[in-house]
Amino acid sequence: MDGGRAQIIERGVLTAPDEAWDVAVRQAEVIGRLAAEPQVGLAAADAAASELGEPLTNVS
Repeated sequence: MDGGRAQIIERGVLTAPDEAWDVAVRQAEVIGRLAAEPQVGLAAADAAASELGEPLTNVS
């Protein structure tokens, strides 16, 4: 330590059930692929929604 305040770096989640964490990780993977693209068409958004098991109308 540098004698000052300790810096804690974390992702904002201290505890979560394994199942909820697995869902969040999967969602982040799918959404991350879309976010990496400069543009996302309806077909790609629909495929991502299907992959996540959500109808496109629920994805915002």
